Amino acid sequence: MYFLIQSNVYSDPDHYKIFDALEELNIDYKVINILSTADKIDFETD
Repeated sequence: MYFLIQSNVYSDPDHYKIFDALEELNIDYKVINILSTADKIDFETD
């Protein structure tokens, strides 16, 4: 399993908990920047 995490996660004061949990579960992740003007994807249908 692999997670992509939007870079605005750093604005959450508890963001370190997300990284701690992923590392504890040995889940690979990458922090990416998604622009607010990016097209939205409906994961239910796309």
